Amino acid sequence: MKKTYIRNSAVLAALAALAPEALAGGYQVMEKNARGLGRAYAGESAAGDDASTVGSNPAAMSRLKRPQFTLSAATIDADLDVEIEESTLVVPALQAAGLPAIRAQGVSHANAAPDYPLIPAVYAVYPLSQDYVVGIGVFSNFASETGYDGDFAGRIAAEKSNVRTTNINPSVSIQLNPLLSLGAGFNAVYAEAELTAANPSAGPFLLAPGVVALNPQTGEAIIAPNGESIGTSSVKGDAWGYGWNAGLLLTFSEHSRLGLSYRSTVDADLEGDTRFHNTPTTDSFQDFAATAPLQLPEIISLSYIQGLGAGLQLSADITHTGWSNFEDLNIYHKDSGALASRVDERWEDALRYAIGLDYAVTTGLTLRTGYAYDNSPVPNERRTLRIPTGDMRFYSLGGSYILNEIASFDLGYSYVTQAKTGINDIREFEGQPFYARVVGSSEATGNIFAAQMNIAL
Repeated sequence: MKKTYIRNSAVLAALAALAPEALAGGYQVMEKNARGLGRAYAGESAAGDDASTVGSNPAAMSRLKRPQFTLSAATIDADLDVEIEESTLVVPALQAAGLPAIRAQGVSHANAAPDYPLIPAVYAVYPLSQDYVVGIGVFSNFASETGYDGDFAGRIAAEKSNVRTTNINPSVSIQLNPLLSLGAGFNAVYAEAELTAANPSAGPFLLAPGVVALNPQTGEAIIAPNGESIGTSSVKGDAWGYGWNAGLLLTFSEHSRLGLSYRSTVDADLEGDTRFHNTPTTDSFQDFAATAPLQLPEIISLSYIQGLGAGLQLSADITHTGWSNFEDLNIYHKDSGALASRVDERWEDALRYAIGLDYAVTTGLTLRTGYAYDNSPVPNERRTLRIPTGDMRFYSLGGSYILNEIASFDLGYSYVTQAKTGINDIREFEGQPFYARVVGSSEATGNIFAAQMNIAL
């Protein structure tokens, strides 16, 4: 029996995954420095401890009275366990013909989170005067990587995803008076993605050898998946997007500060190529160019730091990420501009709460700890294999050591947990006679390590 190869189903499933999970809400990256990691990033917009404040609140650069350079690197060792209870391809035409409409694809278990090799960040700050400071940072606000084994039951919807963004962020701050400082910056964001999924095959559904099931409405043969796959589809794309950020810092006393920061949305029209691997040389598997508009969300943070005496400092933070702008993801053919696929996302805005405590053991050594709760923007009824994570909890430790007047070092560590949460992934494929349904659950644990060097001239 001749096979019918289905191209768009796998290709568009991969294209629709330009926002996979990370160890934070949605695919947001918090690991922009090591010092903040030690207190679970509580108080970041009010800290102004080193040059990495460019990445959190440019107004806090006013606290730095000497030229400073900060280099930070973090790595994530994560276990994201996905348990598939049901993975099926549903053929509505079979149901219309009074036949079983569900084509089972089996159940399986997979670890969906490869290790992150390195998340680097670099910052430089230079005071022009007592009141004006300029700075620049190169870091990431959004990134993620997931990967499933080749025999994973849900591979038609997801196999591998790799998304990275790099933000180049020149900034300036002005201290208006001892109480108030303001800051602003420009953001040039480079986004790139590489995604893969399996290609399913399908053919006429047989009632018996040589007897083809017919659609009662059209009289045509009913095409149904046959449980096989033919190679994989890979999608690569990149784009530049631009935005801005701003902040203010209120310094009530040497040991009491309030910071507020805002980072705008960034629009990027990803452009790239879809390529097929280990597939037949037919018209169904012709490489083609595609585009996908991507909007990164706005971020608003409110932070407070209060000295408690005896070397203790309390930090608190609440961060709002405007994920509700991610309502759907439309995929277009680059050449014709025709809509190739639309995926309903309808994410929700998310809040992250953090509290931290610093303890100055000596003038050169500070220890810190913190806790954060980061709620997921993905509604339970729409959690997918590409974004299988839920609410996260962070338990953090860290420390700083001042070597001399020029150099200091920071270390940070977080243990991250996510309780078991449900997956209900329903994926429709443009122009195809079936859709995929995956039901399961996921739970995660992770270890985040970060180190940082600071040079003050």
